[in-house]
Amino acid sequence: MTVPPTHQRPLAPVAPDRPANGAAPTAFAALMRGNAERIREKRQSLRAGLRSDHFRFLLVLGVIAYVATFVVYNYFFTHVGFTNHTFPHTWVLGYPSFKTEYEGRWFADILIQLTGGSGVPTFLIALAAAVQIVNAFVFAAIWRVRNRATLVVLVLLFCFHPAILDYYSFSVDHVSFVIGDLLAILGTLALDRLRNRWYRIPLAILAFALALATYQPKIALIALLLIAWCLRPGDDNEVEAAAPAMVRRVAVAVASLSASVVVYYLSVLLTAARSGGERRHINSVSRMIETFADSYRETIANFTTRVDYLPSLLSFLPALLFVAAVAVLLVRARRRGLAPVILSVLLIACVPPALQLSYIINDETWASVGRILSVHLYLVGFAVIVVMAANTLGRIAVGVGSTVLLYFFVTVASQEANSAALREVYDTAKVQRIVTRIEQVVPDGLASPRPVVVIGELPLQSEQPFKRLPNLLYGAHVNSEPFVAYRQTLILNFFLGRPVIVAPTEAQIASATKAAGTHRAWPASDAVFVTDDGVLTVLLQPYRDGVPVTWKR
Repeated sequence: MTVPPTHQRPLAPVAPDRPANGAAPTAFAALMRGNAERIREKRQSLRAGLRSDHFRFLLVLGVIAYVATFVVYNYFFTHVGFTNHTFPHTWVLGYPSFKTEYEGRWFADILIQLTGGSGVPTFLIALAAAVQIVNAFVFAAIWRVRNRATLVVLVLLFCFHPAILDYYSFSVDHVSFVIGDLLAILGTLALDRLRNRWYRIPLAILAFALALATYQPKIALIALLLIAWCLRPGDDNEVEAAAPAMVRRVAVAVASLSASVVVYYLSVLLTAARSGGERRHINSVSRMIETFADSYRETIANFTTRVDYLPSLLSFLPALLFVAAVAVLLVRARRRGLAPVILSVLLIACVPPALQLSYIINDETWASVGRILSVHLYLVGFAVIVVMAANTLGRIAVGVGSTVLLYFFVTVASQEANSAALREVYDTAKVQRIVTRIEQVVPDGLASPRPVVVIGELPLQSEQPFKRLPNLLYGAHVNSEPFVAYRQTLILNFFLGRPVIVAPTEAQIASATKAAGTHRAWPASDAVFVTDDGVLTVLLQPYRDGVPVTWKR
């Protein structure tokens, strides 16, 4: 073997992305180098952001807001609670559960499994309260809000708006509700920040579809966020580009929402095994047109005559805020030309149908409940951002008005929590009294399973109200009757400590209601009795048409 002379210079190493013949780098190598450079820039930008004063401000604000949430909603952080969803939601749920197969909420089912597979309300609200604060920050990021006063107002609104209490009223859905909101916000943020249409629109569609799979009424929130996004000025400051930019946004928004609905619908066809009853109902076209027209009247009422979470003298504040926001939007659009004004008017006119979109699609949607009308929070938040960004006067006016709103929001939230704690004491004692009477009446001591028919309800009739403001518009589920007809067998079995109560048949219900005519209602000594054919009957109210009765087997 020939050994090269020591004076001969070795060949220089060849760069991995450069051929030995000195040819130019390949296109792939250039692409990889460009991607590495962009990743390095993003990493440096993220590192700088985490070290910035703004991030430290957000961190401090988030901690303060979380502590305030714990103080106001303390009962929900420290008690399991007792509602008509405590059972079966506190049980370990299999997968797929009824959330997927019956309700079509397959992503909510996944979230439940990820958080342990059962309802642990004290743990879930601890997570949900943190996510809700993140929702406020991400919502502010869509509109590039940096003003600290605006951020403080937004975060506190997100924590204490009267509709949010309903998110925390269930035993297993806390995280699902707030994650659904977060997905809708992230989808909108993707459309706003990502520049490559090949992945920004698919990512938005995916986020919106997942939001619908957590809770279908999130479609109203998605629609509202997209309208608000379309109303924001485009990146190009040229006056001539204003109208085309808005048109492009509208086209992207409509396509994204439509595609997400199709994706979600196909996913339900693949996952839902049973009819969801009113949850799967879709209005006829004529009914959709009718509810679309009604949406304007309903929206006006929701922000005027139905505002019962404020004193009557201040019930005009939400409507005044929206009028101010509309004025600011139109003035801003006028500076950019006539076409943006026309487009802005059309988009603003779409807000009421967006808020009522759940009812336009399905008129069997629950009315006056916070989890569905929580979209109102986001309209308030958007209006606050618009007006506070207008000028100093707007910031001062909204700051004062928001302080008033937040005072009453905190009052409503704290008194709702206190009322829930007192109701739990009463409702638990009520069921215990019923169980005691049952054990006294049944001759065999419930040695074998027995059908039970409960006739009527026994609600708390307090001598004085627990709440200054009723908040009926954003009704929380925690205020509903726990010992309700479709949960009575589960609740009685829990308090008896063993599964000895079974749901009645239709014939057994008929036997119990017929025998009820010869007995006195609770608390009479004969209010709990056994019929001739062995049906255990609890008569809480005199029986007549319309009085609730235990659901049949």
